[in-house]
Amino acid sequence: MPPGISGVHHVTFVVRDLNAGISWFEMVLGAEYRPRFDHHSAEGVRFGVVLELDRFPGMIELRAATEDYPLRLGYDPVTFQVAGVTELGAWRDHLDAVGVGHSPIKHRRTGQSIEFPTPEGILLRLFTAPAGGFDRVPFQEQRVDP
Repeated sequence: MPPGISGVHHVTFVVRDLNAGISWFEMVLGAEYRPRFDHHSAEGVRFGVVLELDRFPGMIELRAATEDYPLRLGYDPVTFQVAGVTELGAWRDHLDAVGVGHSPIKHRRTGQSIEFPTPEGILLRLFTAPAGGFDRVPFQEQRVDP
């Protein structure tokens, strides 16, 4: 058995423009930019920034799109958990207020969700935790025989 994982260190999003990315994550997710963690190349060019989200256990890193870090449109690297349906409704209202297009609230196997894209087309998802925890969810994939 491998050693344990103790938490989330950071999640990285590739963006076209770091300053625009900072502004969007601040406006939409309430992120707080941490300039002391800026990443610079040997030539002094800033290529990455770090943001914090209230109650998120790790950091959010924004990386400038390059050949080594290309944009991956439609990629969904993380799903954020919200406390419940009431909070999901509040998020829907917030996304409407800041002009971010989103899906309707969707009923899923393990909860409810809303999906919305970043300006780069990266899909973010807000998902409710299942009542009673994941062990109590009757999750069964439908088998499809060829």
